[in-house]
Amino acid sequence: MTSIMRGSDAFPFWAELRAELSRIGIDPQQALLVESYESDGTEVGVIVAPEASVVSYRSSAKAWTWTDPSETWPRSEYADQVRVGVSLLHRTS
Repeated sequence: MTSIMRGSDAFPFWAELRAELSRIGIDPQQALLVESYESDGTEVGVIVAPEASVVSYRSSAKAWTWTDPSETWPRSEYADQVRVGVSLLHRTS
């Protein structure tokens, strides 16, 4: 998923996600996309940023909502994916 997020132009969503990440101060070429799915017409996902912070997004009709689940992700349904992402970032730094 991360390589699609970083470089795909196959769907406009990926370019929009990269632009949104840059807008909120996260380098999309350094971030990891650890969860991404569509639910009732809304794109939902979780990003592990280079400094190992976690942000989640919801996007519908080009309207983006960002949240900071830093305190809650360990108890979330995507906890395993975030742990792997954080571990990968620590290995490469």
